[in-house]
Amino acid sequence: MNPIIISGDLHGSTHWKNGLDYFYSHPECKFIFLGDYLDPYPQEGFTKEDAIENFKEILQFARE
Repeated sequence: MNPIIISGDLHGSTHWKNGLDYFYSHPECKFIFLGDYLDPYPQEGFTKEDAIENFKEILQFARE
C-alpha cells in the first residue's frame, strides 16, 4: 500500500507544507487536500490575503 498524506481544514494555514519532505522523498506517496482553504480564522493570525497566497502555493504544488 502506498503512503498517503491527507491535509484538511487549512483555513489559511501552511501546515500542509510539513509533509513535503516526506512526499518528495517517497515518489509513490499521494498528497490529498480535503478543503477549507480560503476561510481563515482571525484568532489564528491568518488574513484572507494570507489564505489566498497559500492557496496559490497549493495550486502550484498540484500543477507540479
